[in-house]
Amino acid sequence: MKTQHPCDKDIQEYIFDTSNCSSDIIEHINSCEVCKKVSESYLLLSKELKSQPEPVLEFDLSELILDQLTFSKKESIYNYMLSFIIIMSIGITFFTIYIFRDVFSNMFSANITISNYFIVSITTIISLFLGFDMYRSYYKKINMLKY
Repeated sequence: MKTQHPCDKDIQEYIFDTSNCSSDIIEHINSCEVCKKVSESYLLLSKELKSQPEPVLEFDLSELILDQLTFSKKESIYNYMLSFIIIMSIGITFFTIYIFRDVFSNMFSANITISNYFIVSITTIISLFLGFDMYRSYYKKINMLKY
């Protein structure tokens, strides 16, 4: 016989599922008074936990979850708003270029190089990217505050 006591996991396995328990552990628990008391206390604790009444919540959990689900449906409005803002920005940019086409043509007529067009297009792309990133981070922060 072992002189070392089985661990709590083995004792719990003996109490709740004896079929998976090894014969050495079963033999030790049946012969050792300390392990018998520990196993009886686990059994008593299990019975007491099962006899406890079900907890009653003071709030309706399903209603809270449904409120959060309906909130997530409102986020699609922000996606439409983002698309609207991008389209309006592009429209305003092209309208401004159309209105000030003489100024732009004079700016590029002195030194017509492909690098000027690259500078303008890269500046536009970077501006759109930064605007989109600011908009997205703003709504992330707003959504974090609402929870």
